[in-house]
Amino acid sequence: MREGGRQTRAGLKTPIKVEILDMIEEGDRVAVRWQLTATYNDGKPYERSIMAIYRFENGRIAEDWGVASPTLWPPSSSEQAHTPKLDVVSRGPSRDPA
Repeated sequence: MREGGRQTRAGLKTPIKVEILDMIEEGDRVAVRWQLTATYNDGKPYERSIMAIYRFENGRIAEDWGVASPTLWPPSSSEQAHTPKLDVVSRGPSRDPA
């Protein structure tokens, strides 16, 4: 599954916009509702809404679960007032530790 995500990201042009809409922490878990927008290299739009839960161990992600949908979350009234945004810039090929 992660390899498929890498292939998709490789086909996207920068900038890639990531918006974190909600983040809730309890114990060793963090739930995040976020969305990603970008453009494929051929000019077609790319949109995903993601709900993910991360379990941390020793300050690192030990497990994660998530669901993605090929559409954007509808905006809530609080999101219209203030939505944190993060632009992701490509740094080249991923370098996963072996």
